[in-house]
Amino acid sequence: MHERQKINIIDCDAFLNINESFLAYDEEVGECLYWLALKRRALFSDDFVKSIINYALRSNRNSTLSHEDYVPLAQLINLFPEVKGDEETVLIINAIKIYWEANIEDYILNSQRIQDIYDDRNNASNIAYEVLKDMISEYDLPFMEDDLDNIFENIRMDNLCPEYDDYLADRSGRISDYAKNISRDSASDIDDLFTR
Repeated sequence: MHERQKINIIDCDAFLNINESFLAYDEEVGECLYWLALKRRALFSDDFVKSIINYALRSNRNSTLSHEDYVPLAQLINLFPEVKGDEETVLIINAIKIYWEANIEDYILNSQRIQDIYDDRNNASNIAYEVLKDMISEYDLPFMEDDLDNIFENIRMDNLCPEYDDYLADRSGRISDYAKNISRDSASDIDDLFTR
C-alpha cells in the first residue's frame, strides 16, 4: 500500500509539472484529465484537482476559457466533492460568471430555442432565462440565483427579439397614408377633368 501511495505522488507530480508554454489548458486537456480521474479516482487527490484548476486558470491568462473548457473542470470538482467548498471552486465559479457575463447575449442569440420564437418578446425573456439556467446547470456547481440574475442583466432584450410588429405597423401606416393621398389626388384630378 505504501508503494501505491508513492506511485500516486509520482503520477500526480508528472501531471502537475506540465510545461504550460507547450501545453496550455483547454477542453481536450480537461477531458483527458477528467477521464483519467474517472477511471482511476483512487490515484488522485483533492490537491491534484486544485492544482489542475490553478493550472487551467493560470495557463490561460491571455485568453479566456470557454464554456466547453470549464465543463471538464466542473466535472472534476464534482468527482471530488470535498473540493466544492475550497477557494479553487470559488475561483472557477467566478471565472465562469465573468465568461457568461461577457458572452451570454451572443450565445442566446444563436440559441435555436430563441430563433424559433420569432417575434414573441414576452416569451423571449423567459426562454432566454431557461437557456441560461440550462447552461449553468451543466456545471453542477453551487451558483446562486443572484449569479444567474447578474448574468441575465447582460442581455439586451431588444436584440433578442426586435419589435417587428411595431415596425410593420408603422410601415403599413405610412403606406396606407400614401395610398390615401394618391387616391385623393386622383379623385380631385378626375373631378377637375369633368368640370372643364
